[in-house]
Amino acid sequence: MTPLQLSASKPAMHKDSRLSASGGYNEYLRSSINFYYGECALRLLTFVWLYWTYKKYLILLERPEILFSPVNFITRALMPALPAQALVMLVTGVAIACNAYLLFYRQSSLLKILLMCCLYWLNLPQWSFGFLSHVNHFFLLSHLFLVFVKVEKPARNVPDHYQHRTINWFYTGILATYTMAGIWKIVALAYKVLTSSPDAHWLHPDAALYNAIVSHRMYDLPFAQEQLYLSAPVFWQLGFLLTLYLQTFAVAAAFRPPLRFWMALALLLLHIINFVLFQIYFVVTSLLLVGLFLPYTSLYPKPYQERKHSFRARFSGKGKHATYRRTYANGDTDAFAGFAAYRERLKDKQYELAGLLYFPGAGTLGKALLRLKK
Repeated sequence: MTPLQLSASKPAMHKDSRLSASGGYNEYLRSSINFYYGECALRLLTFVWLYWTYKKYLILLERPEILFSPVNFITRALMPALPAQALVMLVTGVAIACNAYLLFYRQSSLLKILLMCCLYWLNLPQWSFGFLSHVNHFFLLSHLFLVFVKVEKPARNVPDHYQHRTINWFYTGILATYTMAGIWKIVALAYKVLTSSPDAHWLHPDAALYNAIVSHRMYDLPFAQEQLYLSAPVFWQLGFLLTLYLQTFAVAAAFRPPLRFWMALALLLLHIINFVLFQIYFVVTSLLLVGLFLPYTSLYPKPYQERKHSFRARFSGKGKHATYRRTYANGDTDAFAGFAAYRERLKDKQYELAGLLYFPGAGTLGKALLRLKK
């Protein structure tokens, strides 16, 4: 049975009612292919992570035992003392075996759960010396939410509404970490401003300088660039507001596949800036933003082009009266009007470029501009 026959015999269940069964199938197909290669990238990075974590464990072995102090009851229950090297090697070996198997046979939920448990346990030593950091949370959550997603090789996979939604919820889970960070900053800023707190808040003219000094002192690095952070405080304040926007609305990219690449790129640039200027390191998270969010169907279009439903497109009108229609071989039709017509036309011509029009607020601004255009 061909993809066209599959989509014709099964009604689309897409949240956008303007998409037909064929239009929905194309959306599901692109999403599943991108996710398949993103999962492969995660698997490969996991091998590197396991090697790096074992090397980090060997460094932790050199610390005095008295410094080992888990900060919560979960860590104390699972790892009351720094484990013996033989046990860590065993768990690492199990994780390597599970990850290798899942790289080729990805349908075993039990192995995914076992791998997730191994990775979480292996990460506990880094959280057990009196400090619970954000290190590896993005990585561990990726493996956790991956348990609920089933995607096969593009040649065998039959994308549908359920699979598409699980992929969206996967991205919701990991991007929600950024959204929570943004909301926390909003609450903290509002509290300090409304209570007239004497403490420096995020929009304080010297906030960037304070953050830079603390980070450099934490790593015993010399700091002699005060003027860089003091000469243009407005630049840092605007940068913080942009950061706040990106973090708070990061989760919006979960259910807007064209936006994912641009949101990931923006967050990656944010991590690079934090690394260079503030010595804030999120190396694993940055690598995951590349691996999980790359537009693979554009870098390697063959699997998508071979299986997608072809269509004829027609654009007419202009401004708020513009219309865009796709007509598929089986008679299915997708119709769009106004701003959506321009966005869909661009998406069919330059899919990634159209992703910029999915940023929160872009649609409202675009519709307003079209209303002004005569």
